[in-house]
Amino acid sequence: QGDLRFEVSGGAFVGFESGTPQIRSLGPETTVRIHNTGPSAASVDLVVDNSSPRLAKPSVVGLQRSQIERLAPLDIRFTGQLGVSQRAEVRLSPIPLGSELSFLFGGDVRGNVGLFRRLIAEARKKHDPLFVVTSGDYTDNALPSEVEDYLRQMADLDLPVYPVLGNHELHAQGARHYARHFGPRRYAVTVGDVLLLIVDSNEPAAEGFRIGDEQFTWAQQVLSEHRAKRHKLIALHVPPHPMHHPSPWAFYPANLAPDDSARLQAIAGQHRIDYVLSGHVHLYARGQQDGTVFLTSGGGGARLQREAHRPGFTIVKEHHVVVLRVTAAGIEDHFVSLPSASSDSRRAGDHS
Repeated sequence: QGDLRFEVSGGAFVGFESGTPQIRSLGPETTVRIHNTGPSAASVDLVVDNSSPRLAKPSVVGLQRSQIERLAPLDIRFTGQLGVSQRAEVRLSPIPLGSELSFLFGGDVRGNVGLFRRLIAEARKKHDPLFVVTSGDYTDNALPSEVEDYLRQMADLDLPVYPVLGNHELHAQGARHYARHFGPRRYAVTVGDVLLLIVDSNEPAAEGFRIGDEQFTWAQQVLSEHRAKRHKLIALHVPPHPMHHPSPWAFYPANLAPDDSARLQAIAGQHRIDYVLSGHVHLYARGQQDGTVFLTSGGGGARLQREAHRPGFTIVKEHHVVVLRVTAAGIEDHFVSLPSASSDSRRAGDHS
């Protein structure tokens, strides 16, 4: 921006609003490094959104006459002056958490944001989540008006949202716009003693959706770097276990490619992944394999799926979200539907 150069870690640049850079925080630890490369002092003005005061504390280093102002529950504005050739940092630092925390998982809203918000509100009646992980497919066709409507209806949610890229985000020219609306396709989040890997599983191929060699290498590296974390989870859009009928269309392979599925399951076993979270299929499905829970939650608003073929999984066709509660003993997951839900949803139960 002019003579100012910004470098972001733990977040993403998502555009300008009235000339002010907007940074999306993607976890409690976010840093924006600023360098004034110009011939004179420069004014700094930027907004970091998606940051909860329950998870992170803001601070500034090296910025003269700095001010920090919380504009909204999740939005922070940083202003100040930066001298010639000087550098500064805007920081969000993690607040120490105890051994217990909760977060929400769900999605496949497909434009039905009102229902998704009601499910979140229902979950918060009995649980106290710190953030939300969404499973993708926020709109039908990723048209700008659809995306803007989704973001508008989610704007007043006072919980940080960490999104997963869905295949519907790639419709039309969606791939071109995803970064400026939501952020990167893949990233890692650490909250307390929890590591969460967000993976892109949407590259279509004849044999199925692909994760790809490069992402698998990245995932192995991140997991190795954070091997000391007590709890590890992976979130992606397409479930590792096929639940769709085979697709007749080459552009829509329906399920994850078998070799990518096998590779992901091997990584889950190797690194003792607690949960692999997914969406894509519009229902609830839960199974366990070699100590890892494979949980699909795609009932956030889209029309419910008629078919689901996966022996050994508990399957419920009901709109819902899932609360994951991290404790000293492990992770529990709690199925949440609206009070009018059928008896099928009650059979999903709670798991620990």
